[in-house]
Amino acid sequence: MKLGQFFLLGRKTEEAREKAEIVLEKEPGNIDAHFLQMGVLIQEGKPDEATEVLKKVTSLDEKNIKAYLALASIAGRQKQPAEAKNYLDMAVAASPDDPTPRLALARFHEQRGEYQEAEKEIREAVFRNPENEMILGGLGNFLVRRGDLKGAETAYLKMEQLAPDKVSPKMTLGAFYASQKDWEKALQWTEKARELQPEN
Repeated sequence: MKLGQFFLLGRKTEEAREKAEIVLEKEPGNIDAHFLQMGVLIQEGKPDEATEVLKKVTSLDEKNIKAYLALASIAGRQKQPAEAKNYLDMAVAASPDDPTPRLALARFHEQRGEYQEAEKEIREAVFRNPENEMILGGLGNFLVRRGDLKGAETAYLKMEQLAPDKVSPKMTLGAFYASQKDWEKALQWTEKARELQPEN
């Protein structure tokens, strides 16, 4: 399978297809081989056939988030937003606590100007993953885009509290305050980041 993926990366679709077919002949339920097959079809410009392969994956594994997200991506590229949302909802339902599908759904809503729905999904991801500082950072970024600077500041500060030994949250706070021309706080957080990594 690794060789097949290598061929796919090199856009050698014939060779990649052969590898997938060899595996599927022996193991019809091999999900990795189906994904390889899907990748070949996408590169060949056959999204409808790729969709059928992915549907087969979901029939083999009803909780395969990767397949639902790929189906949503294909539907999105084909200008089928209702279909894309349906697959994103299925991905969330397959693993409600996994932030990946929920954040993908949030991006879908944001791109369509459905900001309340987007924020709801991000906050739900935060609620279900209270120790994941990266999701809080994502919430902060979303709130900055929406002009809610106080809410963004709160999210960034919580992110830093969750990961006091990491440089990234402190740099994010430094950049946030710099964007607000609050140079004192910007310098304060930049210095705190530098203290963690003086060699950087």
